[in-house]
Amino acid sequence: DLIESNIDDISLIECLDMGMRHESLRNRVIPRGARNFRSYADIAKEYKPRKWHSNTTKNEIQRMPSGISVIITPWNAPFMLSTWKCAPALAAGNSVILKPAEWSPLSASLLGDLIDEAGFPAGVFNIVQGIGEEVGAILVSDPNVNRVSFTGSPEAARHIGKSAAENITPFTGELGGKSPLIIFPDADLEAATAKAVGQFDDSGQICLAGTRLLVHSSIKNEFLNRFLELTAEQKLGSSFDDETEITPMIHPEHLQSVAGFVDRARINGDK
Repeated sequence: DLIESNIDDISLIECLDMGMRHESLRNRVIPRGARNFRSYADIAKEYKPRKWHSNTTKNEIQRMPSGISVIITPWNAPFMLSTWKCAPALAAGNSVILKPAEWSPLSASLLGDLIDEAGFPAGVFNIVQGIGEEVGAILVSDPNVNRVSFTGSPEAARHIGKSAAENITPFTGELGGKSPLIIFPDADLEAATAKAVGQFDDSGQICLAGTRLLVHSSIKNEFLNRFLELTAEQKLGSSFDDETEITPMIHPEHLQSVAGFVDRARINGDK
């Protein structure tokens, strides 16, 4: 309820911090955070131990909290993704240390304020801000930590996994996607083209966004012409303009990385 009553403030902070379209944040992304908390709360309330008899034995399986859980979240959609990780951890009875990405840290602090306002006991939910290579490294290597969850790059996950393994700390990694969009000859070209152009949502800064198009040769030209036409219609502009379709990128380093993809394609003869 507190998330929904503070949607305007959260959306504003998120938009200013990482640049996602304000309209998308207010109407779709931030409300998802409220649904995350409600969904996992409902699951927790419905949980019952599993019991059964086997010959002369009585068996029972109970799910117990892990304990101190370190959660490291990414810079894209930071508020929603923080709720996606923290809500189930809290519902399962764990204490949480949230380390948001340093490129978009502000909404995590607001989440902490809301959790405090909701009446969580002190120390159950904690936020540590800082650079991943410094603060994050200390957190994941601490022997008092009982579980680590990370969303980010495979390179960072390798370092975290090694540190967690030193203490035999369970580690869950949700890493970058590399999904193709495959278009067959019998596809609805209008729908397929719209879906392909939709990969530019949030300037393509979404792990679910397709990274390449695989189009059957028999429809290549027809698809490409329509794709280029729709792409040219995309409006670049302010994240606060409801008509904007492509917003600024999160950071100069990320812009340089994306520009590198284009440069390499040109070197290889692509147009």
